[in-house]
This record gives sequence, structure tokens and C-alpha cells, in this order.
Amino acid sequence: MADTHRNDAKARNQQNDHVYEGLRDPYVLVINNVNFIKNPVPRNGAEFDLKKVETFAKEAGFQAVKQHKDLTKQEMVRILDETRKKRELDKHDGFICIIMSHGDETGILCKHGETIPVEEITAKFRGGNKSCPQLVGKPKLFFIQACRGKFDDKGYGLESDNVVADNAQYEEMPVKLPSEADFLISYSTTVGCISHRRFTDSTVYGERHREKLGSWFISCLVKVLHENSHTDDLMTMLTKVNQEMTKYKTDGGSKQISCHLTMLTRKVYFANFFDKNF
Repeated sequence: MADTHRNDAKARNQQNDHVYEGLRDPYVLVINNVNFIKNPVPRNGAEFDLKKVETFAKEAGFQAVKQHKDLTKQEMVRILDETRKKRELDKHDGFICIIMSHGDETGILCKHGETIPVEEITAKFRGGNKSCPQLVGKPKLFFIQACRGKFDDKGYGLESDNVVADNAQYEEMPVKLPSEADFLISYSTTVGCISHRRFTDSTVYGERHREKLGSWFISCLVKVLHENSHTDDLMTMLTKVNQEMTKYKTDGGSKQISCHLTMLTRKVYFANFFDKNF
């Protein structure tokens, strides 16, 4: 079975050595952790990020979009395993996984306070070790909205997706990458740094309010994808996401930049946008 998938992938990719078949119908998995048992601070504003993701998925014509909220590590592992084993992945032209949560250097925070390393997540969808032969030769895109540490240049009083825990110990950890081709891991921030969620000040009945608008990264990502998917490939757009994020800063002058680790071997386009008149 695995050899059949590899032969199909080879034939498909030989048709165009520079571009994957346009992503028209990827399988999309969205995991949105908002509330945590051992962390009293929920991810306020996460609903805005989710809405933006839903809007883009609909606009892009993605049909298979599965959502999960507030998962324990055990639940997340189970869902990832169930997903990678789905036979229906055969008919999809790629895989997109969007994870929004708290996090630190060790990985993504789950509901009960456990963390799961990003490498453990991506490893489940490798083709070389027969974990997910249905996706061999197809782009596998991971977008991670979460802190990767506690470092913040100098901003104060701004909510972030950093883990808040008693007696937490943080150590330098090397970035680990999946060894297989056709992966992209797009992080909201660089290693060791926090990931901001943003506010806008407004006056309501004479009082100042801070309206939550979601994270910098998801806001910039969806904005750029919406405005450029009809002309640009994904990596070009992610460079524009970085450019867009340089426009943001906290009241204290803190900045953030997204980080994109690519093992893609071809350009990725969201093909349904080319069928529309903009």
C-alpha cells in the first residue's frame, strides 16, 4: 500500500517539478485550546482567531475542516492518530493543521497542563516511516499560534500565549525538524519568545475599553492569505506575513516576528482562488 502511494506521488510530482498540484481540497484540522485546568488565564480573544480561520477556509473552498477545542494531551494524541489513519486522506491533495494554544519551549500546552512537542505532532504525518502514506508527496502545512518561551524584548501589560505555571523551569532546547520532505511548520514567533494577542483601545460610554482582536500572527496570516492567494505562492505570502508583523508593537515597544521552517520541495498555491474573479 505504501509503495502504491509513493508511486502515485512520484507520478504526480513529475508533472510539474516546481509546483505542487494546487491545494483545492486539503484536509484541515483545527485545534483551539482556550481553557486550561492548571492555568487560570484563558486565551481571551481566541474566538476572533478561530472566526478568521473559518472565514478563510470557506473563502478558499476547503470542504473537509474538522475542529476540536480544549484537548488534553491524551485527546490530542488520539485525534492526531485517528486523523493520520483516515483512508479519506487519499482523496485530499494536502493536509493543513492549525493549532492555537498556550505554549513554551517544550511544546504546545494541553488542557490539563501537559505539553506536547511540535515534533511529536508532525512526526505522525511523515511518509518515510509509514505513519501516513496517504500524504506522501503532498504538502503538509502546520501553523502554530503559541508562545515558544518567555522572552519579550520590553513589552509590558500585554496578554500573550505564554504558559503561566508555578515553579516552571525553562531551558534552552534545540529546534527539532521532521526529516521528511513536503512539510512546512509556520510558528507565530521565534524560538524562546512569547506570542502576542492584540487589543484596540475604544471609548464606550465615556470609559476606555480594550477590545480583544486575536493574535498578531493569525490576524496577519489570514489578511495576507486573503489579499494575495490569487497571485502568490505560500512562501511568498509568508514573507509578506513577516513584513506585516513588523508593523505591530506593544505600548512598551516590544516586537514579534513569525518563523517559517520549510521542507517543501515545490511551490504551494491555493488553487480555488485562481477560479474566482477578484
